[in-house]
Amino acid sequence: AMVLLTFCVAIYMLKARVRAIREGKVKFQYFRVYEGPAPEEILKPARQFINLFEVPILFYVVCLAAMMLPVEDGKIQILAWVFVFFRIVQAVVHLGGNYVYHRMISYMAGWITLLAMWTLLLLQMS
Repeated sequence: AMVLLTFCVAIYMLKARVRAIREGKVKFQYFRVYEGPAPEEILKPARQFINLFEVPILFYVVCLAAMMLPVEDGKIQILAWVFVFFRIVQAVVHLGGNYVYHRMISYMAGWITLLAMWTLLLLQMS
C-alpha cells in the first residue's frame, strides 16, 4: 500500500509538472537544476514525493524485521495498516487544501504509530 501511494504521488507530481509547463507557469529548464520561482502546484507534490522516502524507510525496515523475526503477534500488522492510513491522509491533506494543522496531526499520528511498531518489535525480541 505504501509503494502504491508513492507511485500515485509520483504520477500526480508528473501531471502537475506537465500541466505547469503547458500553462506557461514554469519553463521546462526549471527542472534542470530546480532554481528560480516555481508555483505551489508543482512544489507540493514534489515535497510530498520526497517525504515518502524519509519516514517510510523506518516503516519498511520494521515491517521487514517483523517478517524475518519470529513475530507472531498481529498487533504490528494492524499498526502497519494504521500507519499507511495516516500516510494516505497526510498525502491527501498536503496535496489538497494543505491545512497545516490537519497535516501535522496525521503526520504525528503516523510517527506515533511507527514508534509503537518499533516498540512492539523490540519488546517481542527481548
